Amino acid sequence: LALGYAYTRLSTEGDDHDADIHRVSFTASHPILWEIVGTAGVSFSEADYEHVNSRDPDGAERHDDALAFSARLDRRITDWMGAYLSAVWVDNESHTAVFDYDRNVYTTGIEIRY
Repeated sequence: LALGYAYTRLSTEGDDHDADIHRVSFTASHPILWEIVGTAGVSFSEADYEHVNSRDPDGAERHDDALAFSARLDRRITDWMGAYLSAVWVDNESHTAVFDYDRNVYTTGIEIRY
């Protein structure tokens, strides 16, 4: 089990992306069977942007709330190699329409450690 908090300060060249971002997360991992480990997680982040966004037709400051769910299956193949399947779903709610989106990301891969 893991519970986390992260604070990010974006200080960029230009005004659109200067922001304070707070993120909380919870993750749990557990062996399933056949040496497969399952991991599930959830996170929530809140981003407050400091300036009026140039893409906002109403001239409003951008504010985003993002909710993410993740699931992953890992299996060690050798002591230095493993394989995984992963899925992530994100719902990003923004006051600026161009930044309001949902997305699903599916990945699979092989990891080699040395």
